[in-house]
Amino acid sequence: MSGLAAGIRLAHFGRGVLICERHVQTGGLNSRYLRGGFEIDTGLHAMTNFVPKTGAKSSPLLKLLRQLRIPYDALELREQKKSKISFPQAELEFSNDFELLISEIKRAFPKEMDAFLAFDRFVAEYDALDLKAPPRSARAAAAEYLRDPVLTDMLFAPLSYYGSAVENDMELGQFAIMYRSVFREGFCRPAAGIGVLLSLLEKRFEECGGKILRGKRANDGFDASSPALLLGNGARRVLTENGKVVGVELDSGRVVECPVVLSSAGYHETMELAGAPVPGEDSSDPPGRLGFLEAIALFDDPIPTLDDGHAIIFFNRSERFHYERPENAVDFNSGVVCSPRAFHFEEGDEPPPPSLRATLLANPRKWEAMSREEYASAKTAVAEKALENAAETARLDGGLPQAVLTDCFTPLTIKRFTGKLNGAIYGTPGKRKDGATPVEGLFICGTDQGFLGITGSMLSGISMANGHALR
Repeated sequence: MSGLAAGIRLAHFGRGVLICERHVQTGGLNSRYLRGGFEIDTGLHAMTNFVPKTGAKSSPLLKLLRQLRIPYDALELREQKKSKISFPQAELEFSNDFELLISEIKRAFPKEMDAFLAFDRFVAEYDALDLKAPPRSARAAAAEYLRDPVLTDMLFAPLSYYGSAVENDMELGQFAIMYRSVFREGFCRPAAGIGVLLSLLEKRFEECGGKILRGKRANDGFDASSPALLLGNGARRVLTENGKVVGVELDSGRVVECPVVLSSAGYHETMELAGAPVPGEDSSDPPGRLGFLEAIALFDDPIPTLDDGHAIIFFNRSERFHYERPENAVDFNSGVVCSPRAFHFEEGDEPPPPSLRATLLANPRKWEAMSREEYASAKTAVAEKALENAAETARLDGGLPQAVLTDCFTPLTIKRFTGKLNGAIYGTPGKRKDGATPVEGLFICGTDQGFLGITGSMLSGISMANGHALR
C-alpha cells in the first residue's frame, strides 16, 4: 500500500512512475484472495486512526485522503463496537471513545490513574514524526510513569501485535504513533473489506493517467515515460553504478532506467536486491525475527459475537506478556482474536461472512525446518488448536461452531507472497525514518521506514515520495 500511495502521489504531478508488484494483485501484506467461494482479507483485522469526517484536519487519516484526493465517504468506514485486552489479572475494554479506556483503568488500576494520565500527556506531546530523533525505548519511557507492570504490559500488548518489530519493547516514536492510532483514534474497517480500499487506490492511479498491466508478457510493452502498475512482474534487481541507482531489472528481464527507486520490500530485502548481503541475526542491524501465524474459520450461519460484542480481543495467559520469538513453532500464550462482523455496519452494507480469526507469534526457523509432510500436518493441527483457543478466549457459547472453511498462513506463506525475510511482517527492528539507504537515489517506504498500520503505510509512501522524488 505504501508503493501504491507513492505511485499515486507521483502520478498526480505528472511523473513517469512505474510500480512493480511481483504478485498478480495489489495490496502486499494487506490484500485478499478467493477460496471456497469466499473472499478472504489478509492482514486486515481493522484499520487504525479512525476519525469522523469532521475530525481534525491534521489527523493521519484525513491527511492521507487529502494527499491522495480520495473522498472520505468512498471508504465506507464502519467503527468498531468495542475491543478488549484480556490478561489473567485484569481486563480492559476500549473503543473509539478514549473515555472508556480511562474509566476502565480507573476501575482496574485505581492507584495508577494519575500516573497513566501523565503518561498519556507525555505520549500525546511526543514528536513521533521527527525523522532525525534517535531511537528510544518505549518500555524505559513508560517506566518513568507507570509502576504496575501488568498495566504496562496491557498497554503494550495491542500496540506490539499491531506493529512492533522489536521483541518485548517498541521504539518510542512507533509506540506513540500506535498509541494514538489505536487508543486515541481507534479501529474501523471498510464495510466490504480491504478490497474497497485497494479498488479506490487502483482507480485513483488510473485517474492520474496510470495503466494497470497484468502478467509479464502483457506488461512488458509499457511505455516507461507514463505511469504504469505492473502486476506479476516484480523487481528482480536494483541496478547501481558508482553508488547510485540507475534502474531496475524486472522479473521478465526487461531493464528500466530510473534515477530514483522507492522500495517497500523492506530494508534488508532492498539492499539484497541492490547486491548487498543480508546480515545474520547476531549482527547489530539484523533482519526481523518475529513471525506470525494466522488461522481463519468461516461459517454459514452467524456465530455468536465475541464476548459481549468485542471486535478484537488481545489476550495474554501468562503472568507477564512475552512478545518474542517463541521456542516452539507457535506460542499459544498470547495473541489476537478478531470477529470482522463486530463493527457498526449500516443498513444496505454487505458485511464480511461470519468468521473468526486468530493471530499468534510463530518461529520462522521451526517452520522452515519441516518437511513438506510435516508442514502440512502442523498447519492443520495448529490451526485447529488456535481456533479452539480463540473460541475459548472469546467465550463463545458452545465453543467453536462447525466451519465451512478453515485456512491458515505461516511465516513461510508470508515470505512466499511478500518476500519478507523470516516472514517478518513488521520488518527489521532498525527503522529508517528518513527512508535513506547507502545507495544514492534508493529509498525505503512502508514497514521499514517506520510508519505503522494501513494508514501509516500509505502515509509512508506519500512522505517518501514528497521528500525524495518531488523535490
